[in-house]
Amino acid sequence: RGLVEKMMADVLRLMPNIKRFHLGGDEALTFGTHPDTKQYVTKHGKGALYLHHVEPLLNKLAKRNIRPMLWHDMMRDWESSDFQRLARKADLVVWGYSGHPYAMQKHCNREMIERFAEHKIVMWGGTAYKGADGMEADVPNIARREENALGWVEVAERHGFKGVIATAWSRYCTSGCQNEPIDGALDSAFNVGVILHDGKPPLAGIEACRKVLGRIGEGRAVKTGNILAKMSAARNNAWHGIRALRHLMVTIKQDRRRLPAFWMARHLKNVRDEIMRVEGTANDLRKALGGLMEPVWVERYIAERLQSLRGEFAALEAETRQLSPAAYGALFDNRMTKSK
Repeated sequence: RGLVEKMMADVLRLMPNIKRFHLGGDEALTFGTHPDTKQYVTKHGKGALYLHHVEPLLNKLAKRNIRPMLWHDMMRDWESSDFQRLARKADLVVWGYSGHPYAMQKHCNREMIERFAEHKIVMWGGTAYKGADGMEADVPNIARREENALGWVEVAERHGFKGVIATAWSRYCTSGCQNEPIDGALDSAFNVGVILHDGKPPLAGIEACRKVLGRIGEGRAVKTGNILAKMSAARNNAWHGIRALRHLMVTIKQDRRRLPAFWMARHLKNVRDEIMRVEGTANDLRKALGGLMEPVWVERYIAERLQSLRGEFAALEAETRQLSPAAYGALFDNRMTKSK
């Protein structure tokens, strides 16, 4: 808690006149599992333990007339008495980025939202315009982002939410790889913003958003998004080929009468071609993000996508050559020779 208090103090020094403070406090997956805290939870409940940790922070902000915002997933199975304590001191951001908020199973559902409402908790919705379509995704899935935002608009209106927040995630966690650079996702940001403002997407769809970005001098973002989409397609094709080749190799090893199995070399060639496409888009991405991101992060982003593919290709090439020299030589050596 001391660390969080220092972080709060840093923020308040920079922004002393704010009215709301985002504390978050979500996804503490091991919260209450230590033997000492487990005894406390058994006696008092999960909500009591959470409030024991967080309530002093809420009180500090209340003294400055600042309303804290906490995220809902830690409160899903609290007792009514804990909800009553919370409602007096903090707003709740009810979040979820896949599908309709009523249909997120145990994470978020209608019954849960109605229970928060019954306890007079002030609620916000949490959607995402990027960073919610895969840990290593390159671009947001526009249709999924739109569907989710529309769902939150509906729920917010029905339950009298204070508002809906459009979040953006560039890593799923500190130990995860980078995903979906903001510089290639402004079309989705614009689209979700329109939905949250108007309750519906632009009449002309995502292309209308891209045209507006061009008119306001953000056409570079559209080009960056296109580059990332091409990179994503080539990566997916490469991994599809790797999977197909792995399966085929098992078939060959189980029954070597199927040799020379020219499809092995054909899959390998396709994987190599797709990796070359990823390399081409990587060069385009360096240019597109030049001056927008520190070069080290661009290079790490590219490395996260290319090194694993190259490693797979090297291993598969060696195994194909060993399993079926005839297939490898007939289809692949020519390609390798010509490319040199």
